[in-house]
Parts: sequence; structure tokens; C-alpha cells
Amino acid sequence: MLLSDVIKFEDPKVLTEYLEKNFDPKEKIIITIKNDKSEYEIALINALRRILLVDLVSVNIDRDSVKFYENTSVFCDDFLTHRLSLLPLQVEELLKMNIEEIEILCDVKNDDVTIVNVCPKDFKVLQNDKEINNKKIFILEDCLFARLKYGQRLSFSCQLKKGTSKKNTSAFSLVSKAVYYFERDEKQIKEEVKKIKMKKKEMNFYCYIKISII
Repeated sequence: MLLSDVIKFEDPKVLTEYLEKNFDPKEKIIITIKNDKSEYEIALINALRRILLVDLVSVNIDRDSVKFYENTSVFCDDFLTHRLSLLPLQVEELLKMNIEEIEILCDVKNDDVTIVNVCPKDFKVLQNDKEINNKKIFILEDCLFARLKYGQRLSFSCQLKKGTSKKNTSAFSLVSKAVYYFERDEKQIKEEVKKIKMKKKEMNFYCYIKISII
């Protein structure tokens, strides 16, 4: 569908209300801006893209739900909480699920002399107290989250939350859900090519006359 059929560009509130109430993640929204005088700069189009992104609903780790039971790593609780919110999630799949039923647990202790990497694959994901595959939640299971030295332990739990980067934090900002591109105007291209050919003929004729005079 064309978003220009739904909203007026001079009223950004209508755009915000539409995205919050009627937006479907599977729906492709196209905003068409016709411009023959090149009045719109790339910065303006990119600003429109960023406005769309902040109102799109996403899923992320709820920072307020993070509870650390034991953390003897070199990283403080706040730092690890921030890193949790940056882990890429399967947003499209999670939007179909009841995320209130999902709980993420982690309990890793290093009993070896070598440093241990803690990744999302080490997390335990529960849905209604039943363990489910991590791949349903995390895109990159091998994404480095923390590192533990000998004797260190990391134990915490957290939950998910729906939100937008406008009302919550930038961690809710989606990637590649709003893009812009320029369409080819075939008619204008043909006209410009025709002008170049005519100019080239004029130059050739000029050169011919000039050489013949010499």
C-alpha cells in the first residue's frame, strides 16, 4: 500500500498514530515522493527514514527485569545489562509470540584455567517453564556477551519487552526496516541522452567546419 494514501506529510502526528495502531510487520509501506526539480536533499529523505524507525514496534531485553544473582566477572551489572539489550533478537518471530511467557536464564561458572566465553548459546530460554531452542530468540548464538576467568561466575535472569526507540531506548531501534532509494525516470533519461547526442553532433559539425576552413 502507499502510505501517501493514508497520511498527510504535513501532519506527522497522523503518521505516528498509524504506525502505533495499524502497523503490520509483514506489511510493506511505500512512500512515494515525486520531485522534478531536485528540491529534496538526501538528508531530508534520510530524516524521514529515521522518523519511521523510531515509531516501529520492536522487541528487546527489558532492562528493568534483569536480576543478577551472582556476578564475579570484571564487568559490572549495569554494563552487562546494556550488553544484553544490544544482542540481536528474532523480532519478527517474537512479535507473534506472547513474550510475557518467556524467561531467559544464565548460570555459567568457569572451573578451568582457560578463559571462558559466555554467549547466547549458554543461555537457557523458558516458555511457560518449558525450555525452548535459543534460535527462536537470538539471531547470533555465538555472539560474545562476556568472558570469565578461573573461579568467576555469572548468574542472572531477564525477560523481554515490546516497545519503540521513541518511547524506550535506542536498543529498540530496528535495522533495515526502513530504507530509501531513488527510482529511475526512464523518460527523463531518454531526454537527457537525446540532448547529449544532439550536442555531440553539433560539436562534430563544428569541428568539421573548423578543420575545413584551415
